[in-house]
Amino acid sequence: MKRLIKLFKNKADEREKQEFMRVERIAFWVMFYVTTIAFIVQLVLPGYEPRHIAGEIIVLLVGCVVAIVGYIRKGLWSPRVKMSVKSNLLFSLAAGVILAGIAVLRLVLSDVPAAQGGQSLFAIVVLIQFAFTFALTFGLLTICAALVKRRKAKLEAEAEDTD
Repeated sequence: MKRLIKLFKNKADEREKQEFMRVERIAFWVMFYVTTIAFIVQLVLPGYEPRHIAGEIIVLLVGCVVAIVGYIRKGLWSPRVKMSVKSNLLFSLAAGVILAGIAVLRLVLSDVPAAQGGQSLFAIVVLIQFAFTFALTFGLLTICAALVKRRKAKLEAEAEDTD
């Protein structure tokens, strides 16, 4: 057992650890974006069935949950985007537009003729999908922002206590 522990002991110095972290971070985001793009492309293609992309959905959701929980536990928000209601609204709007666009693309690329009188029903469904996605995304971003603020304040208070 000791040999096994010794075999897997981290032998990297501080600089190497930083380099490993950079490489792993880039690899994670490449996998995240490639999986997201593959997921969206498969959603748009005719003949889509949820069971065909279940693996991608699970991998994407697990990666997202792990990243979000990690960021919240460390009290971190995006280094590029300010934590605000305005940014939450913009990202929620973008999510709603993207998913509504995917629904429209699916209709355009499908074999279902649009002349069957279902256009108004389809427009209503797309608007409901947009509204639901917007509301859900905005709510989740607001909750995450509140959790990050609370955790950041707690971590700063703990840091002051140790000084």
